[in-house]
Amino acid sequence: MTAATSILITMFIVFCLFIIHEFGHIIGATILKLRIKNFGFTTKPILHFQISVEWSREKWKRTIYLLSGFFAYLITLIIILLFEPNNKLIYLALSIQFIIETNPYYSDFVILMISTNAYKTQRTSKITYREAYKIEYQKYKFSRIWYFHFTLWALIILGIIKFNTLTL
Repeated sequence: MTAATSILITMFIVFCLFIIHEFGHIIGATILKLRIKNFGFTTKPILHFQISVEWSREKWKRTIYLLSGFFAYLITLIIILLFEPNNKLIYLALSIQFIIETNPYYSDFVILMISTNAYKTQRTSKITYREAYKIEYQKYKFSRIWYFHFTLWALIILGIIKFNTLTL
């Protein structure tokens, strides 16, 4: 197999993992009875798939909804590792997806933390949720928690690189 073919196959697998992640959100929204407004792409703050739902004020619903995409990824990971344990391109694609899933810039984990803080800010400041979210996102960027998250993320990347160089 040529390097170009390997790259294309890996990119296709990563794309499929993105779709699985988003379907995890759709399933989560359906179970939680959150109305799905649309499904597509957005460029804010970075290019990514997006499922827009009627946002719940209940923290437990937001938490389950936001983590449902990651749970779909984990279930997929387990199934793949059970049935295709030696496919190096799949390992590479799963590694890339994990790096994307856990990034400190705009992952579901970041959205969960910021949205929780935004509701608190909204209640105390009497501003819209969107304004509160922007304020909380600006506070998060390059804060101590962001640097901690970034350091963990960098360690994950280094571990994945080391693992992949040993197995590929």
